[in-house]
Amino acid sequence: MLKKMTFEQPTKWDQYLPALLFAYREVPQDSLGFSPFELLYGRTVRGPMQVLRQLWTEEESNDEIRTTAEHVIDLRNRIEETCKIARDHLAKSAIRQAHFYDKKTKKRELIVGTRVLLLLPTKHNKLELAWKGPYVIEEQINSFDYKIKVGRQTRVYHINLLREYHEREMIAEPEKLPEEVVEQSAIVVEDLEEQDDEIFANMGPDPSILIPSTKRTENEKDVHVADTLTARQQREVRDACTEFSASLTDVPKATTLEICNIKMTDDRPVYVKPRPIPHALVDVVEREVKEMLDLKVIEPATSPYNAPIVIVKKAQGKAVRFCNDFREANKVIENDAEPITEQKYATVEKECLATVWGIQKFERYLYGRHFILETDHQPLQYLQRMKPTNARLMRWALQLQPYVFTVKIIPGKDNIGADYLSRATMN
Repeated sequence: MLKKMTFEQPTKWDQYLPALLFAYREVPQDSLGFSPFELLYGRTVRGPMQVLRQLWTEEESNDEIRTTAEHVIDLRNRIEETCKIARDHLAKSAIRQAHFYDKKTKKRELIVGTRVLLLLPTKHNKLELAWKGPYVIEEQINSFDYKIKVGRQTRVYHINLLREYHEREMIAEPEKLPEEVVEQSAIVVEDLEEQDDEIFANMGPDPSILIPSTKRTENEKDVHVADTLTARQQREVRDACTEFSASLTDVPKATTLEICNIKMTDDRPVYVKPRPIPHALVDVVEREVKEMLDLKVIEPATSPYNAPIVIVKKAQGKAVRFCNDFREANKVIENDAEPITEQKYATVEKECLATVWGIQKFERYLYGRHFILETDHQPLQYLQRMKPTNARLMRWALQLQPYVFTVKIIPGKDNIGADYLSRATMN
């Protein structure tokens, strides 16, 4: 009620506090069945609505004339009877509320001697709770309370603050290797020719891809008819080429066989006001628009959606690229179910990924035994102890939990093994 009053009367809410308290005290509570005023004074308060009703109906009060002693005795009996009824209502309400609360609860019971985790405040902030332990249950007081020794003190805790502690399964020790086997090492030599091709292919446009021209340089007359055909067959081929001359061209055309459906999260049209075009680029824009209209790549439309155009200069020469600014429209487009895989990882992510890849590759030799991981990347030594906020690092750290290893930091000049393995093979 107070919160709603501050919203409705933000500047003078304090002036309404007496009326707010009066309204709260005269309304019967659901759990007790009576208002706080009735339980305290033993009578119903005359509120503004009751006074107004008496004025309109000209109703007269029929107060009996009694002595002071009779009034005190009657008031005491009325308060006692009211409190008794209120206690009965409160007991029924407690049973009803407990019934609704217990619908989603599960009965738990812990055995004496069980190791449990205890929800306790942290040392730095008493309002922040954390699971600590494990501790051992010494005694069960009742179905919900247990005695637990924490440090030198033994206290009683409710079962809602307890959680059963489960120990992590220990990895079985592998069979001992023969004594004559002292060390094992391996060198991985991979053919990087295919990887180099992929890297150079991503650096620029693929030369094998034919970039179409916007101006027609070929037509049906450029079709070569084989000399082995008869004269009649050659004439039929040329007639067919003339009939479908619109398709025999190197200029790209628009198709109507496939339609791209873009699903939006909001039905309201996205309209962005067009930006002014610099005078030096007006001719360029008009030429590009006319060229796309001739190619039937675009067409005039009266759609309520609008996205401004952006002219971007190309890296080489003075040529420009005609683009649309769809950033506002992209905000209401449904997310793609298969997003493009990220290629550019941070340095710590690359080092961690290399660690995961290397350990999983040599799993036959590393699983079930303790080994030392030598690296020149210092952040990796905190991978097993830190609380990463990066979801990718957290997933990789979980993948490394089945392995027992120690990270040893060495200078880059001493990391000869990694330097050797990172060199490409020469034929």
